Amino acid sequence: MEAYLESYPKKETRRLYKRGIELFVSWYGKSVDKILAERKDDLTPRANESLIDAKQRANRYEKLLEQFYNWLEGEGYEKANTRYNYCKGLLQIFRYYSMNLTLRNQSPINQTNAKIDDFPLKPDHVKKMFHVAKDLRTKLWVSMGNDRALVCPENG
Repeated sequence: MEAYLESYPKKETRRLYKRGIELFVSWYGKSVDKILAERKDDLTPRANESLIDAKQRANRYEKLLEQFYNWLEGEGYEKANTRYNYCKGLLQIFRYYSMNLTLRNQSPINQTNAKIDDFPLKPDHVKKMFHVAKDLRTKLWVSMGNDRALVCPENG
């Protein structure tokens, strides 16, 4: 797991993913190595197995991850984005070892809340975006966003 975590340059990302994996390990009751071995076994085709059975076996961790996500909510992690980020640690470790998970479209894990209060957009920012835009379509989108009051003039 350390090699995987060291592949992220940001310390905050490493800390967040590590915490999510640790929570999953404590919830599931198996070590990271055993989890990776199970995932590998789930993805390995078996002789005389139908495609449907193989696909259902391969989807086991998607279902486990949704159960873990719901468990986190019961443990007091009320913010959807926090639960999503903790689940993302496991998604990314599987991806790192080429054992990707694909969540279904209506999975509760995908239901995050956009944070719009992080950066108040000012008119100067819009002007810079407009001048940096390389094509007419992008300039049109920036201009339309500006006309639709996506910028807070009182902040500028």
